[in-house]
Amino acid sequence: SRTGELKPFQTTGMITLFEQIPSAVVVPLTIENTWKISKYGNFPLHLGSKVKLTVHEPQILSNHSDKLALAQKVEQMVVGGLVSK
Repeated sequence: SRTGELKPFQTTGMITLFEQIPSAVVVPLTIENTWKISKYGNFPLHLGSKVKLTVHEPQILSNHSDKLALAQKVEQMVVGGLVSK
């Protein structure tokens, strides 16, 4: 978001992908502070802001029978990677 507030996590599309590609590996990512780059819109870009990328432990779909539980686990990993929640 433009304010840095965390928006609700959307799981429907993720669960659909889980069902369509059962052999996939999900690599959760936390990307922090991207809102600082575009807080004034696309122009001018606020250069010099540090963006942090955290790569979490990969999740193998075939190891998870409950896709909703996996989506919730991925959400917890992504949100847990934020320094300022």
